[in-house]
Amino acid sequence: MLALAWQETVNSGITLFAIPDVVEIAVDYKAGWNLFSIPVERVYKAEDLP
Repeated sequence: MLALAWQETVNSGITLFAIPDVVEIAVDYKAGWNLFSIPVERVYKAEDLP
């Protein structure tokens, strides 16, 4: 499904995936991620973030 998403990396290091009707935010506090290194289970919906 991520293959169907577009990616935008913000200066803060947050990567946004816009999927139809869903916006998910992946955040890594330890190292920089790229589109090819984000495990699906580490992708969180915005409302799940603190």
